[in-house]
Amino acid sequence: EFSGLARKLGTDGVDLGQGFPNFDPPDFVVQALRDELEGQSGGGPRIRHQYTRTAGHVPLVEIIAERYSEHLARTIDPMREVAVTVGATGGLFLALQAALAQAERNHASGASAGSREIVVLEPFFELYRSQAQGLGAKLRTVPLQFDQEHRSFQLDVEALREALGPQTAALIVNTPH
Repeated sequence: EFSGLARKLGTDGVDLGQGFPNFDPPDFVVQALRDELEGQSGGGPRIRHQYTRTAGHVPLVEIIAERYSEHLARTIDPMREVAVTVGATGGLFLALQAALAQAERNHASGASAGSREIVVLEPFFELYRSQAQGLGAKLRTVPLQFDQEHRSFQLDVEALREALGPQTAALIVNTPH
């Protein structure tokens, strides 16, 4: 419903409900997929119908860990610190679940006041609200200010500062805005 309305509004509307790429995948990606589907191993067809490791295909998580180890200037353990999810929805749910669980552990050990609150910059993808509710967390929003002249959103740093505190288990920053 909202996607159709945004299309009708053209450049005056912004669809924040769902991502629609406005470009095709790069040719090298399409070719790599073709090569994989047409390839054979040891003279016979490859087995393409097996589940991979739940947290991600080992060669993939190893490459990701190598890349982020360089980027973060510390060693990332691919089997313990990298998880590949089916999509952003599942990945975000798992990340929020982990953040809330850590907040609970901190509370139980007396390290913080503890609460189940997720702070999100607004406007936001409506999925965040339902995920917070599903996890038994309170969603607290911090409205971004729209700059009409530059047609962009600006962060009210003071409003964000007021929203964050010991009750905060996670902050969701969704870009671009």
